[in-house]
Amino acid sequence: MMKTSEMQPTAWRYGANNPKLNILMRRWEGIRKNVAHMEDTMLTLMSNPQTTPAQMAIAAKLYANTTQSLTETANAIDNCLYNGTEPKRPAYHCVFCGSTEPPIENEGAWPYCPDCKGQ
Repeated sequence: MMKTSEMQPTAWRYGANNPKLNILMRRWEGIRKNVAHMEDTMLTLMSNPQTTPAQMAIAAKLYANTTQSLTETANAIDNCLYNGTEPKRPAYHCVFCGSTEPPIENEGAWPYCPDCKGQ
């Protein structure tokens, strides 16, 4: 089974002449590093004996959402490099409550859902 952080868009080689390739690769690498850090954090959570089943269920849901978002992003990059279209940010949806309201972003704080506040 492949880890989410090892996922790569299939069009990297195809887009060699695309001027946006370096920008897309840098952004992808930043996302990939964040996902790898999330995977390490989840392993730490799983190895902690005080972790409750509810916490593990939330972590599993977040990881599934991350995998889905990364797959959608890879598909958007592929579409950009193959067809020359602009990549679009996937529609936001809260993994806790399913809200499609855009997250509230405060300076120096993690973005959170306006409906459930990320809880």
